[in-house]
Parts: sequence; structure tokens; C-alpha cells
Amino acid sequence: MSDLNVVSELIDQEQRCWKRDHITKNFSSKEAERILCIPLSKHTQEDRLVWWGEPTGEYIVRSGYKRLLQGEDTSEPRHCNNDHTIFYKKLWQTDLP
Repeated sequence: MSDLNVVSELIDQEQRCWKRDHITKNFSSKEAERILCIPLSKHTQEDRLVWWGEPTGEYIVRSGYKRLLQGEDTSEPRHCNNDHTIFYKKLWQTDLP
């Protein structure tokens, strides 16, 4: 394996496509297949923070759930129809690892 450090080294920035030869050379065939299935945006944009997480900086499922129920820039819950409410209640009551 070569000294790949970041994902962007696997992307042809001008053509906005995966560098297939780099990927197949540096990953197993199964991994390469999975990587090549990931769609890339045709438009470049600056990285930006999308998830604020917990005050600790760690992601936990509870905070993801809270964020799902909150509006974009408000602490008010989003309007959820009854089907979604029932679904999420059942989901959170499910005994999962």
C-alpha cells in the first residue's frame, strides 16, 4: 500500500471522479468496489461543519436523535407527523446493542 493520507488523493479534482487505478492498486478488490460505488459531487465546495455534536465533541446516538427532532437553528422540535412519532418511539424502545 502506498502512503495515502487523505481521501482527496483518490479523487481526480478536475474530472470529479475516483482515481480508479489508485484505488484498485491500494485496496483489496472488495474495498475498491465499495469505494468506487460512492457517488462524488460534480461540484466542488469548501468543507464545512455539519454536525456540532455534544459539548464534549463526541457523537452519541442520543444527540443525533435530539438533532433529528429539532429544527435547523432552533431548539423547538420539528413538526413530525404521527407515523414518524410512532416509528421513532418503537425504534428507541427496541432492545439493540
